[in-house]
Amino acid sequence: MRLLIANVNNSEAIVQLTLYKPDGTTAASTRFTLDADAQRIFEDSDVLLTNFIGAVVVETNLPVAASSAISRADPFDTEQYTPFRQTGFCRRDCSIL
Repeated sequence: MRLLIANVNNSEAIVQLTLYKPDGTTAASTRFTLDADAQRIFEDSDVLLTNFIGAVVVETNLPVAASSAISRADPFDTEQYTPFRQTGFCRRDCSIL
């Protein structure tokens, strides 16, 4: 799995990334600052995503762009998924599911 989060704003964004197992319990969580016009990529090799199966919730104080890709063993057989839904922008946080 590969997860990309990009801050397309002129201000830094505070990002809370939470991973949930299929049973709804929290698998992992991290919080970080993403500078203006910066991006962060999480790969399978990151401890956060190693063997991860479940849902990812991205919460920020500003709208961000997020995408994910799931690759199989064959490097030419890659499916691009963007299973995110913006739940709305508000002054305290903005969630993309």
